[in-house]
Amino acid sequence: MNYYVIGDSSTVMGFQLAGVSGEPVEDPSHAEDALRAAAEDPNIGILMVTERIAEENRSVIQDIHARETGPVVVEIPGPEGTLPGRRNLIDLIQEALGIRL
Repeated sequence: MNYYVIGDSSTVMGFQLAGVSGEPVEDPSHAEDALRAAAEDPNIGILMVTERIAEENRSVIQDIHARETGPVVVEIPGPEGTLPGRRNLIDLIQEALGIRL
């Protein structure tokens, strides 16, 4: 099972420095093609997508979630940080553990 990231060039480059493959995308139509290709790749187990790309391609993300096979999609913040209305990682961890970090 491999990780794969789709997002802006800065995010993808950062993950590539950590050994994670990915594809930088700058427009929604290119992102849609990249998401669909990644969903069909049997080697990808976890697909990380920046929140902005996910929001711009919500129907594609929902299609991937609805499949019985394919990668698990994890939405991550991009360089601009967490989008308004989304909880950050620390809040999610605190809620899951029931303790304040």
